[in-house]
Amino acid sequence: MAAVVIWSADLAKRMTYKPRKVRITGFQFSMTVDKPVSDFLEKDEGPRQQQAMVDDANKAMAKAVKEVEASVKLLDSIASGEHGSGNKDVAQMLADCQRAITRSCQELYDELNEIPKRRWELWLKIRKDYRNYKLKSAGKMVIGTLSLVANLASAASSVLTAGVTLALSLVGMTRASVAVGDLLVKLWEEAEQVQKRLIANADKVKGLYETKGKQALGRRSTGMAAINALLGSDVAPSLKAMESDCQLWLDKLNGIDLAAGKSAQVAVKGLTDAEKLEKSLKTVKAKALSRALDNLVELRQTIHQNLESCHAQSQRCNNGRELHKIYAAIVKDLRSAQPTWSTVCDKLIPAAAGLAYAGANAAHGLQQASSALQATKQTVVMAARVADIVQKLGG
Repeated sequence: MAAVVIWSADLAKRMTYKPRKVRITGFQFSMTVDKPVSDFLEKDEGPRQQQAMVDDANKAMAKAVKEVEASVKLLDSIASGEHGSGNKDVAQMLADCQRAITRSCQELYDELNEIPKRRWELWLKIRKDYRNYKLKSAGKMVIGTLSLVANLASAASSVLTAGVTLALSLVGMTRASVAVGDLLVKLWEEAEQVQKRLIANADKVKGLYETKGKQALGRRSTGMAAINALLGSDVAPSLKAMESDCQLWLDKLNGIDLAAGKSAQVAVKGLTDAEKLEKSLKTVKAKALSRALDNLVELRQTIHQNLESCHAQSQRCNNGRELHKIYAAIVKDLRSAQPTWSTVCDKLIPAAAGLAYAGANAAHGLQQASSALQATKQTVVMAARVADIVQKLGG
């Protein structure tokens, strides 16, 4: 089955360091997927998943470039006679540098082969896990199916032009974007509350350990009864809450990721319709048309910003999953027969807190979603202006 290229790069063009004595040519890399996967990436939730794969590929490429540039700098210095006490030493060093570059490129090649598979499997798992969560939560958190076109049949019935149909479709799309944007804000609010509880309970356990149990427990393992005696009765409920919120945190992130996918799907549809409408309007000569085209340009820019926000929120979900892994490890360790209190309280909990307040901060996700929602609300006004102008022209 034919493979489809979804990302490609030239090593030399990605490098910021310009070699003085060494020529870098012929290092071409690409990432491919099978045709069925490519077809998926072109519709529905696919563009966001493709963007995630591209982001991973760019990250892997940046790592390889950094390693290659270090080797090339050394090659430059060798070729300039700055290293080596003899021809043999120089030749050996050149060969070592060449092997280092080859190794970095091979690692990049291997990573590019794994990225689509890893992302695809992760996405399938997210959907499965979230579907199970929705069943267990008895409909407490439901995304539902969005309508891309508002119910404007009565308005459209009196208009026969394709331009008006597209304009009304854009109105429907922007309203759908507001609906899913509002959902994303609510989900981030819920996720933030869970995250706060998770951090607070972890800090409580750490505090109890430091004030009451550090000397007594040290690196020793002990049963829960002894732990309660040493640390007080608060530790068991705190651990139980951490365990519950750890899973709930992951469920919330998966829900946000799916909602961001819906929002991205709507945005892609909106960009497509806006482009079609713009091409259609440019064929019509009317004085009022310039205002519609100006609004369309602004509308497309805002929709594109919303699409970028969807990608960014998904990335925050990925960061959040990394945080979940740390908290899951903390809970598993402290629930084990031989908990390593020193490692958990002195290393893991501080590391989790650092990540929680940085790339995985739900408060930042909420701020981003709120800003995107406010911008999306403006697209409803823009789309309505365009539709009004085009309706008058079509009428």
